[in-house]
Parts: sequence; C-alpha cells; structure tokens
Amino acid sequence: MKTTPVLLLILLFSCDKPSLTPASLLEKSIEAHDPNNQWPKLNSRFHMSIKRDGQADRYFSVLINNPEGIFEYALQQGDSTVSQGVRHGEYYVSVNDSSNLNYEIKSKFQLTEERTQYLKEVYEYLYGVPMKLKDTGTIIDPAVVEETFNNQSCWVIKVTYDPSTDGETWYFYIDKETFLLAGYRFYFDESKGDGEFIFVEGYESLNGLQLPKLKKWHWNKDSAHFRTDELLKIE
Repeated sequence: MKTTPVLLLILLFSCDKPSLTPASLLEKSIEAHDPNNQWPKLNSRFHMSIKRDGQADRYFSVLINNPEGIFEYALQQGDSTVSQGVRHGEYYVSVNDSSNLNYEIKSKFQLTEERTQYLKEVYEYLYGVPMKLKDTGTIIDPAVVEETFNNQSCWVIKVTYDPSTDGETWYFYIDKETFLLAGYRFYFDESKGDGEFIFVEGYESLNGLQLPKLKKWHWNKDSAHFRTDELLKIE
C-alpha cells in the first residue's frame, strides 16, 4: 500500500508523541517540585497562619525533620506555649515547657496521641506531595485526565488509599506547563460528595524544593471558601 504524505505525517506525529502515564506524569511533577531530592533531607520549621471568616487568626509553627523522624506542632494560645510532636516514634506534649500535665490541661489543648498523629500526617502529606505519592499503600489510577482547575489547564492523577488505612480518594491537579501542583481535592466518601478541595497559589523555594505559599480551602459540596493557610517564614 502506498503511503500518502498526509498519512506519513500522522504516523510520524504519533510515533514522536510520548504516551503520558500516571507514572511518567508523577516523575515530571516530582522533578518540578524537588529537582535536587531535598525532601528526604528536609529539616526546617515552617511558620504559618490560618485565617477563617468569623474566627481569630491562628499563628503556629510546624517542624519537619525527615532525617531524624521528628515532627512538632507549636502555637501560642493565650498565655500558653503549647507543643506536641513525635520523636523517633515517641509522642510528647508540653505546655510552657512542662510535660507534667493533668487531664484537664491535655483536654483543653487537645493534647492526645491521636491529635498529634493527625497533625503529623496532614502537614507531612501536604508539604510532601507529590513526593509522598510514591509511599507504600498509595494506589494510583491508571488513567490520566485533563481538567481546568483554578483557571489552570491541568493533568489530573487520581489516588486512593486502602480502607484499612483511611480509605480516602484524592485528585492531584498538575499544571501542564510547570508540572507544579495547582491544588488537590479529597473525599472521605466520594459517593456522598463530602470532603474539600485546595487551591495552591504561589510557591516558596527551599534549596530547590518547592513548597506551597498559599493554600485556599473550599468545601466540595458547595465550593464555598472557608479557610486560607499561608506560609510566612521558613527557618
């Protein structure tokens, strides 16, 4: 069969165009976020604020020390300096540098192992993606779709987790030009339309590691904005 010029161009284009898979897309996004492989070496304290309508602004810091397995969440609450964290698998809590706390004080400041573990998982995850999508137990959907998210043209990766862990479903929106995350969406139970989505606006560079500067949170059910997180300073 004789190959026409038009058919030849189509064949050349299709052979030249690489197929985009979730694995290749994830690698491109990791390269954009952490080109120098700094995430495993990260040992920094993030000073942050949370602003909610009708509530006082909250200022706090988060320490992530990946080489030594240390995490700490600390904030000033009234006259009290409250800290809770994990060192090498051991939980600790303190108020005004004292760890000798009674039940009433622990309840007042939500100083429980469950709360500390929750904070650790949330902040390590949201600062560690997309790198943490290579963690054991992450199930990545084989399809890559396109979607406009926060007025950005994005590739979308769907991620699920085993019900024995948390069973959540996440969608990660990767900017087509920069391969940085434009944001993410998660559901506790997607059939109910619950959960939240987050717009990422701006990045802060730390030794080449790109960390989200501003995160704007919205409810999935009605798209209403309810919270803004800002990274103020890194030490």
